[in-house]
Amino acid sequence: MGQSIEELKLDGKNRRRVRKCPCGKSNKDGKFVPYNGHEKYGYCHSCGNTYFPKEGTIVDDIKPIEKPKLPTWNYLPEEVNVFLGGYHQNNLITWLKKYFTIDQIDRVIVDYKIGTSGYWNGATICFQHDIKERCRYGKVILFDDCTGETIKQPKRKTTRLATTLNKDTSGYELKQCLFGLHLSKKSDTIFLVESEKTAIAFALKYPEAVVMATCGKTGFKYDTIKPIKNKKIIAFPDADAVHIWEKEVGSWGKYGFDIQVVDVIKEYGLQGNEDILDFWLREGGFKPLEEGLIVKDEVLVADKGLTPIERLKSNTMVKMLVEEFKLAFNSAASIKSGEVI
Repeated sequence: MGQSIEELKLDGKNRRRVRKCPCGKSNKDGKFVPYNGHEKYGYCHSCGNTYFPKEGTIVDDIKPIEKPKLPTWNYLPEEVNVFLGGYHQNNLITWLKKYFTIDQIDRVIVDYKIGTSGYWNGATICFQHDIKERCRYGKVILFDDCTGETIKQPKRKTTRLATTLNKDTSGYELKQCLFGLHLSKKSDTIFLVESEKTAIAFALKYPEAVVMATCGKTGFKYDTIKPIKNKKIIAFPDADAVHIWEKEVGSWGKYGFDIQVVDVIKEYGLQGNEDILDFWLREGGFKPLEEGLIVKDEVLVADKGLTPIERLKSNTMVKMLVEEFKLAFNSAASIKSGEVI
């Protein structure tokens, strides 16, 4: 008489008796469910594979559950345009005025679509537009208008634009991209840094350069860099990310990238989380404008040509209050002399 075929049934109640899935991953979270009487055979929810012996009848027919693909979150152009103004109350722009002329700053405002938020008084919005000009993400940052540094005390002042607008993004997939990615068609060489502020300052110092930012150390990864794969990339990481970025690039050899990671520790003596902008500021690469050229109250082109009521409408904090309390703007012509506004 032939050997009976063993029935295979999953042991869901005692799944954690097996320490590792056959794929090598830890089973602390119980994602690998072994068959009764087995440790090497079962189904792994982590890798999606079913492992079973050559002989046996599977009682539990397990199939991986396919998650529905979520639509990608994008901001509509009109949603972005609302924030493209109010630069007289934008701390980052105020700080940049110490080193660059109004014309120079106007150019980067337009190129990088820099916005102003009233969520924190003086906050900046760094929008991430992809190659097709779709706005994937908005990052709100409050800079110190004197030092240019991100405000970190008592709490770091950075957040998502969607959070400030109380938008529910739970039904969407958030796919961030490089800050400045939409400028990729302008050059065959891309300079890459970590922070948005450094990308803007880099572009001001070298107007002919196309500079992008990874928006953090973890932003330097294959999927994020892939859209500029056909470009020559010169990357300037923060000092504490040099070896991380070098390691990443080392694993991309088969993908045909032309990328150079500059050792900013060796070349510029940077330490900790310093970046190339810190070097320029320290070594005089950024020199304050002569006193006669600094015009703090000069209006940027983006804010020119506006009537008083239009300037008021460009104030993002005012817009938030109008929306919240269902107010309405009165015509500037209807305001009488001496009337309190």
